[in-house]
Amino acid sequence: MTVANGADDLRTLRTDDGVELAYRDLGTGPDVVILVHGQGASYRQWNANAEVLAATGRRVLVPDLRGHHFSATPPSAALTMRRLAEDVRQLADEVDAPVVHLAGWSLGGLVVQRLVHDHPARIASLCLVNTFADWLAGGWFRRHVRVPVEVAVGFGLMGILPRSLVARGMDRTTRKLFAHATLARRPELVDICAEDFARNAPRREIRTIAQKESARFDSTGWLPDVRCPALIVAGGRDHVPEYMPREMHRLLPEAEMAWWPELGHMIPIDDPAGFNEEYVSFLDRVAAGEVAGGAVHTRPVSP
Repeated sequence: MTVANGADDLRTLRTDDGVELAYRDLGTGPDVVILVHGQGASYRQWNANAEVLAATGRRVLVPDLRGHHFSATPPSAALTMRRLAEDVRQLADEVDAPVVHLAGWSLGGLVVQRLVHDHPARIASLCLVNTFADWLAGGWFRRHVRVPVEVAVGFGLMGILPRSLVARGMDRTTRKLFAHATLARRPELVDICAEDFARNAPRREIRTIAQKESARFDSTGWLPDVRCPALIVAGGRDHVPEYMPREMHRLLPEAEMAWWPELGHMIPIDDPAGFNEEYVSFLDRVAAGEVAGGAVHTRPVSP
């Protein structure tokens, strides 16, 4: 089944609990890559990357997570990290892909970490983009005071203030995530992300994911057991503290790291050429068995 969506035709999948998920399906090839977007975003977050990956002879699937954009919104009780990961697994089943490559951005990074924990034999590789293993990591004050207060106050206000006011605030906040050059050169991609965040982030169901799942997520206990190759993508100006991706790099036995010192939370959009080159090269090294665990690639921003 397809749903009309402007320039894109999306397919739909009905999960085993009856939720309809929308996803984009591009390219053909023996390797299947699933790109998972961040919280409050949509499949459109990967617009600068999906077609490039598909052009390398791979099949690329880009879902809207449940509760986001064109996918259905179930009750909050059905919005757990385990359930989000299970949706991605069922998407792989839908296209008869026994093994897939996963890339997750921000919240999407948590989803794919959960999936490799639950179904390790199904995952050929991981790409963890601008994400973390434990948002509470960083000492007693951060774990017990700073993060709990930020989550309670920030998302509590979202539930009280008029939705139109929250949407305007999310639009401004989203635009601040991008590099200045992106605001000038790729305003259409910035507008897409700002529109998605302004529409999705104020919703109660999305706030539930942030408060009850993302803020409490902790994969540090199982990352050392992950045996597939991984690529950590991180930036020196991200609101995700630098020690968090570096800790994932340390914990994952077969992980490389791509480090953009001058970029923040939106690397695949701020430097699409650089990210696409890095990720395609990584997938090629996975196929050749040449991933260098422990390696760090420091990247300048592409011209």
